Amino acid sequence: IFVWGGWGSFYSEDNNMILAIVFCFEHKIQFAMYNKKEHFIQWNDLFVSFCDKCTDDIHDKYNYRFIEKNKSTISFRIFLYSILLAIKHHNINRIRPYYCHFFENKTLRKLKEEYHFNYFTYDVWFDIRNQDLDEQICVDGIFKGTRRELCREISRIIWCFNSNAQSDIQNITNKYSVDRHFVGLHIRRGDKWIESPLVPIENYMKHIVNDTYKDLFVMSDDYSTVETIMKTYPNYNITTFESPKSLGWSVDIHYSLSQKEWYSTLIPFLASIEIMKKADVIL
Repeated sequence: IFVWGGWGSFYSEDNNMILAIVFCFEHKIQFAMYNKKEHFIQWNDLFVSFCDKCTDDIHDKYNYRFIEKNKSTISFRIFLYSILLAIKHHNINRIRPYYCHFFENKTLRKLKEEYHFNYFTYDVWFDIRNQDLDEQICVDGIFKGTRRELCREISRIIWCFNSNAQSDIQNITNKYSVDRHFVGLHIRRGDKWIESPLVPIENYMKHIVNDTYKDLFVMSDDYSTVETIMKTYPNYNITTFESPKSLGWSVDIHYSLSQKEWYSTLIPFLASIEIMKKADVIL
């Protein structure tokens, strides 16, 4: 049973879920979803349902993930950051993933029997996150190819907006004409520095300054990147759906949003994705 909204931001959760579906599909495990009740958008608020849903509150208390078995500096920094967040938000249960996989008690085993399922997320988390995506697999004649190709196919199937979300997204995308050649820029800021160094704007622009493209569509969690491009590269036509209030995404924001705020934040984001899909080039 996969917990949607358990730890990451939207696309991290989406990526983890697709990897979990691939793992379950290959190993003939039924995939089911549990939506966290707080601090995250419900899947059905945006998309059409594609699997069984679990509503039992036990998953809030017991169904966690645990840290990947990796001793690299970056992973260790993420580990420390996660522990500090758990303490900051007074949620000691968030530390549970780092040990419950190895010390599963009788209570947890009994819950699995009582609620008729075999795996909490932590039972298979390491296997989900460490699949070789370029390995060729064949599943009962239904699919033959790499796991990466299977990820694409699953994403295509489940990425189906419900009618309300589709209407709200289209109201935004209609404002931008895609009957032209343009470059899409995705510039991540906020707390991305925890995982990797931030990429300077000039590193993006050097790939297009000598090209024929003059129309740019910019996605960024920090509106100051849009302002910088407009000021530094005045010969380009810049379009964005980002709000001037966007100052960089972080996990702290993740915990502060209500369901309604999540929806109003994600609709422009998803609208931007739909535009980016039509770009000639994406950087």
